[in-house]
Amino acid sequence: MTTRKHVTPILLALLLGALSPHPAWAADRAVQASDFYGDALVRMQNKDTKGAIVQLKNALQQDSKMLPALVLLGKAYLDSGAPLGAERVLADAERLGADRSQIIAMQVEVYNLLGKNQALLERFSPDGLPPEVKYKVLVTRAYAQIDLEQTRAAIQSLEQARQIDPNNPAALIAQSMAYLHSGNFADAAAMAQLAITKKPGDRAGWNMKGSIAHAQGNAPDALAGYGKALALKPDYLDALIARASLLFDLNRDQEAGRDVAVLKQKFPDDPRSAYLQALQAGRQGKDTEARNALTAAASALDALPFEAVQTRPQLVLLGGIAHYSLGQNEKAKTYLGRYLKKYPRHMGARKIMTAILMSEKDYAKAIAFLEGPARARPNDPQALSLLATAYMALGQHSKAVSLLEQAEGMNGGNTPDIAANFGLSLIGVGQEAQGMAQLQKAYAKTPGRAYSGVPLAIMYLKQNQAKPAIQVLQAVLKNEPQNLTVLNLLAVARGVAKDTAGARKTYEQVLEKNPGFTPATLNLARLDRYEGKPEDARRRLLSVLKDQPKNLDALYELAQLEVAAGRTQDAVRWLEKARSFNPQSLRPNLMLVDLYLGTGDVQKALNIAKEAQASNRDNLQALAALGRCYLAIGNRGLARENFKRITQLAGFDADWQQRAAEFQISAGDYEGARYSLDKALLSKPGYFPALLLKAGLEKFSGNLDAADKQARALAAQYPRAAAVQQLIGDIAMQRQRYGEAITAYGAAYNLEKNATHAIGLYSAYNASGNPAKALTFIQSWVGSNPADPAARRVLAGAYIQSGRLDLAQQHYETLSRQLPNDAGIHNDLAYVMLKRRQPGALAVAERAYQLAPIDANVADTLGWAWVEAGQVEEGLRYLREAQVRSPENPEIRDHLAEALKRKQADSK
Repeated sequence: MTTRKHVTPILLALLLGALSPHPAWAADRAVQASDFYGDALVRMQNKDTKGAIVQLKNALQQDSKMLPALVLLGKAYLDSGAPLGAERVLADAERLGADRSQIIAMQVEVYNLLGKNQALLERFSPDGLPPEVKYKVLVTRAYAQIDLEQTRAAIQSLEQARQIDPNNPAALIAQSMAYLHSGNFADAAAMAQLAITKKPGDRAGWNMKGSIAHAQGNAPDALAGYGKALALKPDYLDALIARASLLFDLNRDQEAGRDVAVLKQKFPDDPRSAYLQALQAGRQGKDTEARNALTAAASALDALPFEAVQTRPQLVLLGGIAHYSLGQNEKAKTYLGRYLKKYPRHMGARKIMTAILMSEKDYAKAIAFLEGPARARPNDPQALSLLATAYMALGQHSKAVSLLEQAEGMNGGNTPDIAANFGLSLIGVGQEAQGMAQLQKAYAKTPGRAYSGVPLAIMYLKQNQAKPAIQVLQAVLKNEPQNLTVLNLLAVARGVAKDTAGARKTYEQVLEKNPGFTPATLNLARLDRYEGKPEDARRRLLSVLKDQPKNLDALYELAQLEVAAGRTQDAVRWLEKARSFNPQSLRPNLMLVDLYLGTGDVQKALNIAKEAQASNRDNLQALAALGRCYLAIGNRGLARENFKRITQLAGFDADWQQRAAEFQISAGDYEGARYSLDKALLSKPGYFPALLLKAGLEKFSGNLDAADKQARALAAQYPRAAAVQQLIGDIAMQRQRYGEAITAYGAAYNLEKNATHAIGLYSAYNASGNPAKALTFIQSWVGSNPADPAARRVLAGAYIQSGRLDLAQQHYETLSRQLPNDAGIHNDLAYVMLKRRQPGALAVAERAYQLAPIDANVADTLGWAWVEAGQVEEGLRYLREAQVRSPENPEIRDHLAEALKRKQADSK
């Protein structure tokens, strides 16, 4: 038997000490990071980009989350022609919370260089940016739109840019490019000339002028334009490539050779440069040299992201020719296929592609290269129904609806299984009212049958109508007593009816008949969670995973448990695991979107939402998630498009139309919201939630008279509705009629004593100039409702307002115990403690930062806490980070200025 050696307490302490960062050591690292960053700033000013990159990497080795260093490194990478490196570090900066105005101009340039143009347009909206930044973003978006052949949209973007800065030639040159791409040579030339007139020394304008002449076959003017551009900048890559190519076409090989020599020296890794070297060698009979240059050109192209290559037709065609010349047919087909998709009439490319297919003896494919037989759908209702079922299984419910409508028409609506399928497909796209009608129709024809009764019962449960659901399921069980799926659903229905004991007993009956019936085990776990027995739920779920490690429902339910316990990262791990097993599954994807949005990781949320919507194209929940993500990144346009799509797909489903309106209001699309609410009320006249939201919409739109009129009409119709009185109070507050607000909030409070109405009444008292009464009221509420964190937070704020910081601190301390994972509470507590110069403020600020590292105010509080603790250098790290996240915040600017002032004083 081996003897196990135990680590002694002394040795363990030494080991732990060795692993724990010493405060002095951490401070030294902060100082070193700051020094490296300062040196990099100087190097960037002196155009020493490579040296700046080295120093910024050194800074990030000392502090990997140093936000200003990440932003500056992104610029340095971009300036040095390394867009992949820039993309990576700017993504890190964005994830860590850099203010979009600080990085967006670089990000759009990177995305355009890498060919990620569609993603560029989706992710980076120009809305809400400072004018100079907005100009750059609009111009780069225009280049992306040109690459995507969206010429009209590109010109609109550039017209917006020119309104911001009419004398900047960048937009004029881009507009010239847009006209050139559409074959409008006259307007292209006029724009290029205007750019040159406004800035005669702009090389891009002269190069554009040469490109237009080149496209028109005017060689002398083209050479003149390229020559002028190269006189201004002798190593101007685009002009060198264009002039050398034109000179070769003119058989002026000696002159072209001089440009090729410059390209070989200055741009050895550019694939166009390598191809021109191969062309020159081939003309000179140097076959080995030509082949080596072709290999270099092909290798250089393959090393680039294909997204970047495919937006530049010249490079795509070059890839096809180079690989074909080297006998690399598969790679050549990839490039040529992409090129011919954009330019199907290009005979040279078509001949090469046909030659490749013929050499492979793939004659049928060579013929089918241009045409192929159209798909034929079966002319049979049952076959169409089966096909629709397959589409539903893939989540493509719109196709299923279309197919089933055809099947219904062929069969006269007389087949129950088709009617039930039709109902399910309508439910799949959110049209629950129409789906319900179809299911009732199917069940009426075959009462007591599972294929029509089960979906009908599910619909009843969704509408919270447990009694009819139970009746339907009991009828089905009389006909099919061994159907465990129906018995399990009956337990669910009893749970909805609040009969938890009956539900548990029914689940246990299912498991008695079949201990391996997983749905019943999962539902028992949900019931455990509902009844406050999380460990029992966890035990059941882990037992499922032991036998079925890829069970998505068990993984999802474990994530729910972790969220309830405040362990967000553990929840994310379970959901990511579920997603790895089935990327198209909607539930884990949607929950991940919510969690990532909650933690501020907007880009991850957006990526997942896009994938979820692509796999569930017409699913209303997927569209809602994608729209919310676009809203979170500031792209209101795409958010509105997704919310509008919900309105279109939801038909006359009042619930979904009302939800669509809520989303549209959040995106500022008030007209769209009005339309959605009108559809909801057309479907369900007098639908209270829609009527209430419609009145609220008038308030959001600033139509306060109309809002007040509608709200008071609702109050007359629904005198016991506290939500209506709350809305009347909100309208009165917006009109600064505080007496009316007090009356309305008071009425709402008397109808429903809850935190929302109590806080509303407090706000009205306070705004009316009676802070003492407001404070007394909110004190009384919190005293009677000590577990209400929202009201306690308001009370703490009231104490700050009245200068009673000691009492504010007491309430924030209570809140920090009630909500230990709320970063805002910890931040406010640290703020009050700093104001009172209380010991421990730094530790509280650090806790807030751990919970919300991307919040600018939290970083500012932590930075100021370090400064007040005498650690100015460490404080500067967080204050600089806060400024990058929120450059317009005056308090952050003041703290940073004061910290720099103290640093300067310390150095003296």
